[in-house]
Amino acid sequence: MQETSECLSTDRILFRQLLQNLLTNALQYTRTGGVTVRREPEALAIRVTDTGVGIPAGEIARVFDEYYRVPTPGNRPRGPALDRPGLAKPAVLVVEDDAAVRDALKLLLSLDGYPTWVAESAAGAEELFALHGAEIDVVISDYQLGNGRNGVELVESLRTVAGRDLPAVILSGDTSPVLASIHTVSRVVLLRKPVNARQLILKLEELFGAAG
Repeated sequence: MQETSECLSTDRILFRQLLQNLLTNALQYTRTGGVTVRREPEALAIRVTDTGVGIPAGEIARVFDEYYRVPTPGNRPRGPALDRPGLAKPAVLVVEDDAAVRDALKLLLSLDGYPTWVAESAAGAEELFALHGAEIDVVISDYQLGNGRNGVELVESLRTVAGRDLPAVILSGDTSPVLASIHTVSRVVLLRKPVNARQLILKLEELFGAAG
């Protein structure tokens, strides 16, 4: 690997796992040819290219539309072992006031095939839920949301609106004993920051399975 004086300020664990997901997807859908990873010489960018099945020409213009998922042809390989035949992945609402963490979680979940909504505050999440609540299956929320709000209280509020026991993952780097009470709340689990991507995906599948 060539040395460089340039540096990138980011979450090292999430960045590694995001790159790993990109490579996993590329390898998964490449039957012939190969996968290439290279750094762009003129910018801090990493390009992953492959000779896989690709995206249908008619879908390319929509791949960056929010909440849009490219239809999967029947002859494409299935995803990782966590995918369950005939069952779509749960739609996730991410609530996180840190923009960098919020964007990283959205990218991570989207790359893994989860329809994802994001909000930067409890109030923003409630507004989104009022519009898309029927489509949202699971909530991922930071514990501390500012303005006297926290993730557990937000989940309870959304459950009242939805009229169902909405599953949730609460994220926190806090070591306060108060967080221990989260485990007593039905279908709510606590994950400590920094978040391990695979552990997060496993918890989502576990919660969605229990909810279904």
